[in-house]
Amino acid sequence: MRTITAARGSAIIFIITGLLVSACTTVKPETAISYSYTEYLNISYGEDANQKFDMSVPHVHDGTADVFLFIHGGSLLNGDKDTYPRYLDKYRESCIFVTMNYRFVNSGIHIDDILLDVDKTIKTIKSAAEGRGAVPQKLIIMGHSAGAQLALLYSYKYFDQTAMPIAFCVGTAPPADFTDPSYYSMAKNRQGNFKEGLKTLMQLGALYTGTVIQESDIATDELFDQTVSKYFTQISPVYFVSGNCPPTILVHDTSDKTVPYSNSVGLRSALNVLNVPNVLISSTDNLGHNLGETGDNWSMSGAHKGIVPWIPRLINKIDEYIAIYCN
Repeated sequence: MRTITAARGSAIIFIITGLLVSACTTVKPETAISYSYTEYLNISYGEDANQKFDMSVPHVHDGTADVFLFIHGGSLLNGDKDTYPRYLDKYRESCIFVTMNYRFVNSGIHIDDILLDVDKTIKTIKSAAEGRGAVPQKLIIMGHSAGAQLALLYSYKYFDQTAMPIAFCVGTAPPADFTDPSYYSMAKNRQGNFKEGLKTLMQLGALYTGTVIQESDIATDELFDQTVSKYFTQISPVYFVSGNCPPTILVHDTSDKTVPYSNSVGLRSALNVLNVPNVLISSTDNLGHNLGETGDNWSMSGAHKGIVPWIPRLINKIDEYIAIYCN
């Protein structure tokens, strides 16, 4: 066991979601590792091999804990809970910090099933943390890309059903609106023509929702055909915005070629209309979809050197929201 000095403060549990692609998870038995916090690995919340999460509980807390949940990305097709931005490790010293795995979409598993995985994880965190000396209080959910999609969808759809109140949510490069016309121009550029690009997107939407594609729904010109919206509204957080949504932090690079920057702009506009507290941190550093999060860029030292200048801005905003919404 290794020991690291922990900062004093209330515990917060983070569960984060992202769209980062990595190898499939290797199933391991639950184990406990002790630092300035104790980390519990591979806690099961269901019978599927992917229904596991890792949780750390800080040694210095007052018996209560907020929850910070990080959900990994990978287009809902791959990824692993071990893939999370290391600049968030600072929260382990004052928070209960959680990263989760979930089932991937296939012919029998769709996005609503994965949202239920998120819900089951949160319920299991509550009982698991209480059994380890920390009573969960409020919940923070963060994710990147597909993980951000899950974090936002869960926050907006389950805000009145979750096992603990959601303090705020964080999404980096979030796919917030699959009906955004910018997707179709991107798809055209990748596939060579509009119809094939749209069909590719519809196949993804159909996989996520279990919908059967109707060839008659595929537009033949570059005018967005509203009949295709049924493939995408269920998976687009912007369609679930209400005045009850939790405060939201968004981060997006303006050069993103995978999820258009306009997705975050549109979501922020929808939140503003309903007076939901929110902020959009825009990166203009040409960092792309993963926001420069590779190699040393995952570390706080890299961020402070200016390698990824949006990270200190995000950390400051998270700390500000914790002070406001977790008390």
